[in-house]
Amino acid sequence: MSADPTPRLTYPVTRKGDDVDTYFGTSVPDPYRHLEDPAAEETQQWVKAQNEVTQQVLKECPDKSALEARLKEVYNYERVSCPFRRGEMYFFFRNSGLQNQSVLYKQHGLDGKPEVLLDPNTLEADGTAALGSYSFTKSGSLLAYGVARSGSDWNTIHVMRVSDGGVLSDKIEWVKFSGISWTHDEKGFFYSRYPTPREFSAPAQDATDADGTATAAAQQADPNYKRGTETSSVKNHQVFYHRVGTDQCSDLLVHSVPSQPEWTLGARVTEDGKFIVLTLSESCDTKNRLFIQPLGEQGEYDPALEEKRVKLIDRFEAEFGYVDNDANTFVFRTNHQAGRYKLISMDISSGASVGLTPERWTTIIPEHPKDVLQDVDVLGGGKYFLASYSRDVKDELSLLSRQGQTLIEKFDMPDVGCVGGLATRKEDNNFFFSFTSFLYPGSIFHVKLNDNDNASAAPAVSQSLWKQITVPGFDASLFTTEQVWYNSHDGTRIPMFIVHRKDLQKDGQNATWLYGYGGFNISLSPSFSVARLVWLSHFNGVFACPNIRGGGEYGEDWYKAGVLMKKKNCFDDFIAAAEYLIQQKYTSPNKLAINGGSNGGLLVAACLNQRPDLFGAVIGQVGVLDMLKYDQWTIGYAWASDYGRSRESEEMFKYLLSYSPVHNVQADPARPYPAVLLCTADHDDRVCALHSYKFIATLQSTLGSMPTQRAPLVIRIETKAGHGAGVPLSKRIVEQADIIAFMAKMLGAKGKF
Repeated sequence: MSADPTPRLTYPVTRKGDDVDTYFGTSVPDPYRHLEDPAAEETQQWVKAQNEVTQQVLKECPDKSALEARLKEVYNYERVSCPFRRGEMYFFFRNSGLQNQSVLYKQHGLDGKPEVLLDPNTLEADGTAALGSYSFTKSGSLLAYGVARSGSDWNTIHVMRVSDGGVLSDKIEWVKFSGISWTHDEKGFFYSRYPTPREFSAPAQDATDADGTATAAAQQADPNYKRGTETSSVKNHQVFYHRVGTDQCSDLLVHSVPSQPEWTLGARVTEDGKFIVLTLSESCDTKNRLFIQPLGEQGEYDPALEEKRVKLIDRFEAEFGYVDNDANTFVFRTNHQAGRYKLISMDISSGASVGLTPERWTTIIPEHPKDVLQDVDVLGGGKYFLASYSRDVKDELSLLSRQGQTLIEKFDMPDVGCVGGLATRKEDNNFFFSFTSFLYPGSIFHVKLNDNDNASAAPAVSQSLWKQITVPGFDASLFTTEQVWYNSHDGTRIPMFIVHRKDLQKDGQNATWLYGYGGFNISLSPSFSVARLVWLSHFNGVFACPNIRGGGEYGEDWYKAGVLMKKKNCFDDFIAAAEYLIQQKYTSPNKLAINGGSNGGLLVAACLNQRPDLFGAVIGQVGVLDMLKYDQWTIGYAWASDYGRSRESEEMFKYLLSYSPVHNVQADPARPYPAVLLCTADHDDRVCALHSYKFIATLQSTLGSMPTQRAPLVIRIETKAGHGAGVPLSKRIVEQADIIAFMAKMLGAKGKF
């Protein structure tokens, strides 16, 4: 299938077991179940052998070395986040260019001299320690911050004095999927954690337990490395309150739901510091429950006040996100009977009875007929709402009065793109926002609202450029971004961005990178990427990004049209995007590569099985690939809202089986597979590497000896890395060079450097 195929490879021998699972009377073989154990010697030797074959393929990609060098050059530019204020101090993140992790700075006022507050690069020599969740006290005197190591989702929370950077003795373990929210007395904060995993709580004994699990003693020899390699489910999320200066064992349990171990819990302190808002989610679906509990008169946490907790929303009926409150009148962004979201208020003083009683709510910002209300912030002491809208997958900011009257329809944007960051405070009359797009590396703007006495009149606005981010040597004027619309299999109109040189010849011979996701209500907005820039600049490549169903681009209906028994809409939308690019002469099948990660890894793998003839290369990153068993590992059960579960009904089992990548590889000499590169990592404790292990083993054993299968089927397994967050820049550069070099070779695209 590839334009310049690698000579036939000899793949590592993968033992084929005889394990079988039975679902509703149907037997389903699971021959590579033994690869589900990452600690097994057999698995480790197999991983080593697979990486050796992959490196053999990558070394034969002629542009690999040049790509690494060029990516390193292009990444060497300053990147800065929006500054945000706490107390009298401003804080922001900055990367000087090639730092593995961005550094947190502080400064007095906007014109002050920046000082390093926290540099994650000093925590591990190889840059594999990253900053996770973080939160400052209201005065800015203390910082609580999580550190994630080797790519794991696990965070360890520490506390730092901002004045001198001194790290206190506080150390909080086993934190995952958690925010950090301080009480306004600044004596402590709320966070969420899981009980210590079984693998790390067993008493020290021999090297392994009877079931072969490494003991605490063995793991504690290198606890930072071992953490994140476990595959067992994490359950029983709990909210705790930690008092600064105390041991974690003294932390107060705020909320848990033992009868529902798969729920995820969170807590945040309200803007006025008088309440805590507890959220409960049963899955990755947007629906949540919401409880509100008062704090003490000085803003302190008092467990005795739990008896006054109001279970405001006690059914999973819709999403309710706290925005603000004025005493007992609370403001929420919700999709309750409003798929594109609206802003409402309700008086909680009458208790839970008001929670799901819409006739007792006040609508402040009604649902827009087309645009999605993505977020709402509060400004001017509570006088204004700053609303972020997505309009045909392009971001706009609007200013509204407290009553919902539009005062400023939209703020100036330099191009069509997205708001990459937003820094606001309720008490301030100014805010910062960052803007980026496919061809625009970024600008940070400072907006000042010159207040007036008329709350219903638009304030005078001054908008200035605070920071311009530039990539040396990149001339954006040579390129263009189109937004096109195409029909999916059922006639649904799907938008797609296409980025390319202005002088592109539409002759069907352009190497094209098609990227997709389509799930979990996540939108793919225009954003800048160094790797894509190098592809456009040095390979005269095309980059295409369709906004397929399953995402959040058009609200609840768009999302729900790509989940559960409608999941295949996502694959059909993506295949239709490929067909459009071919029909419109942007590219041809042997010049087209598809790429996606996580849920996007499932997307490209399912499309690979469905239409192997349509692509020249497939790059799947950290994909969910065993759809019959995904819910058994780590946090997989939370994805059932998108995928369903194989054992919940025979109908769902058959639907999942019909597209599960691991179970649908077919050997057809007339339809060989295109080149495949799977990418995963040994510390991915969200989508375990075993998904990719089982899929590549199936591909190689089913297709590897087929005479017409000339294109390589390989896997790249990174060490000390996880699902993507916090990966050091040095590792990202190497991985991106490998992916682009592989893609270029398989599509016959020759780089010009």
